Amino acid sequence: MSGFPPRPDKLGSVFCQYHPDAKLITCHESGDLVCSRCGLVIGDRLIDAGAEWRNYEGDADKSRCGKAEDPLMDANDLSTIIGPTPGGSKEFTKYAKYSGISSKERALRAALADIKDLADRLHLSETIVETAHGMYKDVTDLVEFRGGHKDALAVACLYISSNQEGVPRALDEVCKASSCNKKQVARCYKDIFRLLKLRHVTEGREKEFVERFGSTLELSRDVIKVAGDIAEAAVTRDIFPDRGPDVVVGAALLLAAGASGVPLRLSHLAQVCGASRSGLGTAYKQLVKHATTVYPSWYVPAVDVEGLPKVEDF
Repeated sequence: MSGFPPRPDKLGSVFCQYHPDAKLITCHESGDLVCSRCGLVIGDRLIDAGAEWRNYEGDADKSRCGKAEDPLMDANDLSTIIGPTPGGSKEFTKYAKYSGISSKERALRAALADIKDLADRLHLSETIVETAHGMYKDVTDLVEFRGGHKDALAVACLYISSNQEGVPRALDEVCKASSCNKKQVARCYKDIFRLLKLRHVTEGREKEFVERFGSTLELSRDVIKVAGDIAEAAVTRDIFPDRGPDVVVGAALLLAAGASGVPLRLSHLAQVCGASRSGLGTAYKQLVKHATTVYPSWYVPAVDVEGLPKVEDF
């Protein structure tokens, strides 16, 4: 224990009164200054002026300089946000609501938190979340969304980013995990592609979706192969510029099954793809008009274009 005050010399330096020549050791855990020979505590409660974490070779010395900058936020300053506390003063809660950040940044923080919560429910990775965050920020910088459209925009961003990162999720699956209307999400999906001029999420990966849906529907390998080529050709020719992968692949499966004379129920297909029956029917009609151009060169259809089944026949 420290029973003796530190003894300074004439120059102001501190040393042990019993061993003036002994080296003093600083204990960073307890904040004590100890004599190396007798263990006498010369000083206590010392302040460590270094960094609060370890610095490895090649790393910069990150001293106490405030929070890390967030590239998604416009105001990267040293302002403090007062959070609500149980049983705390209402004055502080009211002040916290209006101080520190603007209403636009407050809405952005809430939307990014909603995207993270939805991704956790769908078991999506942090990479997908970061992509969705950046996409949401880019869209809101161009156009202001209000009300329920902001929530639908957040869901659409996560839906697109999951498909872009190679972890496809059906639109119906994403909407069920959230409280958003499917039509609003689909509308925001089209707005995102129009505003950001994105590359279609299924481009180059149409056959992956066809394999997934075709296997669930228990279709033959021949029908799945034809449907994959049809979907690939439809995306290449930009027949469905504003359609999601579920609708594009669903329409390709309908056309492949109809041209091959294989029965396929539209209601079952809609359930597997996570798309609406009306959306699949409209896409199928549009794809039939380009049937001769999307068929693979090696394919000989069992049913000609004039004899293809109508939407009501599925």
